Amino acid sequence: MKNVLAAIMLLVAPLDAAFADYNAGEAAFHSGNFARALVELEPAAERGDGRALNALALLYQHGWGVARDYARAADLYRQAAELDYVRAQHNLALLYQAGLGVGRDGVDVR
Repeated sequence: MKNVLAAIMLLVAPLDAAFADYNAGEAAFHSGNFARALVELEPAAERGDGRALNALALLYQHGWGVARDYARAADLYRQAAELDYVRAQHNLALLYQAGLGVGRDGVDVR
């Protein structure tokens, strides 16, 4: 029984870390500390967290704590959208509608 519990804990521990990064990043984002949000969200985004990818995209889209970069925002939204994160799908559609960071044929504009 102890071995089963130890195995479960080993599987769950990385999830705790992923949520910690995102939760800390989200808190920093909502408090307006965008530089801290960037630091906290990047590890979660690199692990494929759609929420973190979407939040990073917002930072790049609006230039909050980073240089405004519509193409980078579109790329991050696309990654999150491919993970079926609906907010990112919507945000990516808005960039397409406005022609920001994407070309008419769907090719990124850099």
